[in-house]
Amino acid sequence: MERSYKFAETLLKYGYKGEYMSEDWLRQPLFIQCFAPTSLIYISEMTNSPKVFLIDDTAVYTQDTNQVFLIDDTAVYTQDTNQVLSALTFFLFPIMWTPLFSLKSVCILQSYDEITSDGYLAFIRKYVIGIGPWKDSVVPPKDNYLGPPTDLVARAHALNLQVHPYTFRNENKYLHFNFHRDPYVEYEYWLKEVGVDGLFTDFPGSLRNYQECRMPYTYTKKENIHKHAEGQRMADLGT
Repeated sequence: MERSYKFAETLLKYGYKGEYMSEDWLRQPLFIQCFAPTSLIYISEMTNSPKVFLIDDTAVYTQDTNQVFLIDDTAVYTQDTNQVLSALTFFLFPIMWTPLFSLKSVCILQSYDEITSDGYLAFIRKYVIGIGPWKDSVVPPKDNYLGPPTDLVARAHALNLQVHPYTFRNENKYLHFNFHRDPYVEYEYWLKEVGVDGLFTDFPGSLRNYQECRMPYTYTKKENIHKHAEGQRMADLGT
């Protein structure tokens, strides 16, 4: 967690602070994004800048919610399965074979599919303003054509969580056939039809062009500032 502390300290040093859409935030907008939920929870104690929980392919195991066991209702976390087994052996079979605690549960190898459940999203929303899922987990493709969207966006919105899928690119090989090699058609589909709230892109120029065409900038209207801020600076929280 030392890196998380230094990261938050650096943000504050250079004036990055404030809750989402606050005056402080609008002066220097950013989102802190991270795949590791426990890191997001930890850094929430150090900065009130808005945070986005990144979600990998639902078949991928999470970065830091695996290998959790409870000892007398106290959670013990580790990412090393051997540490879990060693700990369980030590506590379950101490000298004289006397149980020192009641083992409540063991959770090993948790996938992102499990932490996109309504229950987990309801938990993590206390620390983040939104989720950033891999876009293929929102609208699964087949043979490079998009299929019907999943219910992830609707379930997130029902919990008042924004959805910022990743990563949008302009190259043909990253554009599904539905979009006819046109990234602007892809932006339109995701923002208008899927109904996401923001996009993570490696090509901010094309997204900015789309914004200028669809949402003319007006300094006097806070709602327009909100729309443009979505595509602004993003800060990566390393894990």
